[in-house]
Amino acid sequence: GFAFIGAFFIVRSLAAGSGQVYISPATASVQNGSNTTVAVRVNTAGPNADTAQMTLTYDPAKLQVVSIDSSSSPFNISANYKDNGSGTISGGAFTTTPVSGDLLIANITFKALAGSGSTALAFLTTGVYPTEVDSGGNSITGSTIGASITLTTPPPTCPTGQVGTPPNCTTPPPASSGSGSSSKAPSSGSSSKSSSSSSTS
Repeated sequence: GFAFIGAFFIVRSLAAGSGQVYISPATASVQNGSNTTVAVRVNTAGPNADTAQMTLTYDPAKLQVVSIDSSSSPFNISANYKDNGSGTISGGAFTTTPVSGDLLIANITFKALAGSGSTALAFLTTGVYPTEVDSGGNSITGSTIGASITLTTPPPTCPTGQVGTPPNCTTPPPASSGSGSSSKAPSSGSSSKSSSSSSTS
């Protein structure tokens, strides 16, 4: 097997370790048209890691890759490739200072293209770029764990200007404009004319 760094290829041993490459969270829900972000992480389970590569698959009819961000990762992404036509992400990363522990490789943001069903995010462990993390040319990856994304439809809303919950939408009455008005009362200085009627007996 091999990991790639830019245009260079590193030959490595295929001996596996007990490290784990996984996605967090393992389950997520996203509304049609909205974005969700998952983290690709590695738990080295002891050894120091210096290179990583992965191939991740998803359903391109249900998800679209928006961005791949490694700015908070100790690894430098040397190459990455995303194909929203085939539903594949692949890439390689390295660090000049080997690191160990539970580490971020990259955050991947997806946009939901459907409003029902679910899709798996699955790592490929065979092929040209199998998902692996290395230490000194030796694989320390013992397992991979993907994720499941559930797709939902946003709840219906009433048209602009109406209130309530469909199908019970109503148009609110116009706001009262009488709060600023005042009724005119007779002034204290005004006199009312009264006509006196005299009765004669």
